[in-house]
Amino acid sequence: MDPMKHLPARALDVHGDAAGGDTQDKFKGWGVCCLKTGEWRRQTWPKFILNNKRVRGIKYGRKLTLLEGYTSLQAAYLWARQGQEQGGMSINCDNIGFYWAYRNGNSRDELVYTIAKALNDLADGLGIVIQVFYQRRRTDLGDKIVDHLIKGEMQQVEALWPEGVEWAGKPSNVLRNWIEQPRVMVDLGRRLLIELSGNLNVHVGRDYREDIRRQESQRGAKRLRVE
Repeated sequence: MDPMKHLPARALDVHGDAAGGDTQDKFKGWGVCCLKTGEWRRQTWPKFILNNKRVRGIKYGRKLTLLEGYTSLQAAYLWARQGQEQGGMSINCDNIGFYWAYRNGNSRDELVYTIAKALNDLADGLGIVIQVFYQRRRTDLGDKIVDHLIKGEMQQVEALWPEGVEWAGKPSNVLRNWIEQPRVMVDLGRRLLIELSGNLNVHVGRDYREDIRRQESQRGAKRLRVE
């Protein structure tokens, strides 16, 4: 048994949920919370998701597995410090599709795979185990909180969790830019680690694509000298 594949008992527990688009409710978005730190965070979806507008042939408002995966990645980024301190993180997600995509390390949907790979790369760079657990909607307090957060129902959140406060850190520019223009990115996780490297001890790793470009440039320079 490899202990590095298992969560320590003290692992940080977080909850995430995402609302689909294609709705008249313009407050719909993603929401995450961490009961241990007493914090929550929510954000409304970009207009093209809310309106389920076709972008490059894709209607993102109904891509729930992608939206749930993005929310899980947000949760891991927001509480990366605490997850590192606790030696691991568990993310509760009510989307079975993303649960399997992350667990198996693959998906037929390239964008879902992009998010799953980024979450795995983030865990590696932080030096911790991050596991995604499938949990039915509104199973416990954390699930109920995020279910209200995604709808912008802040009065219900306060009634359920009066001690909860909004996460006050600096959000990820990388994730904000990605959700504005979803695309396949093999280095999404690496870019998140670079963002975190200013405040956390992380292993960013090598940029192999840059290595290849440098090698090709060196070979090209050698050919010119020979000629």
